Amino acid sequence: MIEYGSRRARWLRDKSLIQSLFGKSLLGGDAKSRRISSGFLNSPLPKDFNISSGNGMKSKPLSLSFVSRDMKAENEVSFFDLIRKFNDQRIRYLIIGRRAIILYGGPVLTGDYDLWIDPIDKKRTLALLEDKLDFELSSPADTRRPIVTAFSGMRRYDLFFHRSVRNIERETIEFEKCFERSTLFESAAEGVSFRVPSIDDLIRLKKIRPANAKDEQDIEYLLKAKQLIKRKKL
Repeated sequence: MIEYGSRRARWLRDKSLIQSLFGKSLLGGDAKSRRISSGFLNSPLPKDFNISSGNGMKSKPLSLSFVSRDMKAENEVSFFDLIRKFNDQRIRYLIIGRRAIILYGGPVLTGDYDLWIDPIDKKRTLALLEDKLDFELSSPADTRRPIVTAFSGMRRYDLFFHRSVRNIERETIEFEKCFERSTLFESAAEGVSFRVPSIDDLIRLKKIRPANAKDEQDIEYLLKAKQLIKRKKL
């Protein structure tokens, strides 16, 4: 029997509820269901973002009567608020995963947030999340595990604290070098900036596991984005 006392358990329960009502595509299904018909070339970056290199069925709105009270804010920390906290504390991080693909213009969707954080900042990061921001962590703050999942209300953050990783092509991607080559994104609307790995590094990171349809699609988008950036520089 599953106990629904924790935020993670409630998140899993409510995710299951939404999927049963609206299908998997709302919270992330297979690659085909997440594809946007307009295509990559017609999918510009979010209009309020600036970049500087450091190197059809309509559904009715979801009625609150169908959603458990546990899905409401619960002092939920937004993505941008979390980034501000990291910036204020000088915690070094990189936004990876599909969020990064979206920032480079890829027409994909995702429900989670993936962050690669400097392992030197691991203890400070987890203490901040647990003690100051009331996150629920998958492991204790003093864990030696390199991957920790953090929940704030309905938001899920997967945190990676590896010094380096090796992909299936035997390439080693180090956090330090990846950070040095990263791209700085700025959101004018939110008044916050954050770093994303370079396109080449994101492609390398996408090859950490054996290829699947989603990763191949993401790599295709990144290669197109790279070509578009090159053309704009000419």
